[in-house]
Amino acid sequence: AKGTAQSNLLYEAAILERTLGNNESAATTITAALAANPNNFQMRLVHIDLALSLGDINTAKKEIDWCLLRRPDSQKLQGRIQHLKQVRIEQASMPRALDRTAGRPGEQR
Repeated sequence: AKGTAQSNLLYEAAILERTLGNNESAATTITAALAANPNNFQMRLVHIDLALSLGDINTAKKEIDWCLLRRPDSQKLQGRIQHLKQVRIEQASMPRALDRTAGRPGEQR
């Protein structure tokens, strides 16, 4: 499958992976789905949710910005923006030793 058909199959796979609790794999799959169909708003919303669940605020912010340019009055985005703010606050107040996004000791920077 190519293009939209490929994107739809990957989207369904990402939803299944998320349902099974494998958010990292679901995020990888939804990224591939977006590569096949980059203008799908619903897939971008799922990508935001997965990024936020993994604490990846940079990806979530990038996707929110993309969505806001296309649908600035979207109610679906408002909740995600609030969630992004909450994750940022949690990460900022978290001791560096507990931060999942911080590098590991001895890791190259």
